Amino acid sequence: MHIPTKKVTWENLYVVPEMRKSGVGSSLIEEGLKQIKEKGYAYVMGCVNAVDKDGFATYLEKFGFKRGHKMLWIDREIS
Repeated sequence: MHIPTKKVTWENLYVVPEMRKSGVGSSLIEEGLKQIKEKGYAYVMGCVNAVDKDGFATYLEKFGFKRGHKMLWIDREIS
């Protein structure tokens, strides 16, 4: 959370395959959004894996998320 700008970055949500389609993911998202609002934050950004961008991004749109800026995530392993 970035307190000065009231922004939250939501990076991870994983539901084990055997629990998918049970409402667990929806409950986690709804509760997370509720807590974010209660804490006074005004904006939440999520990161979606590029491999599954259409499936998960479409799912998040059901909760009011919109596809936004084109961003490039860069990373590397430390060895």
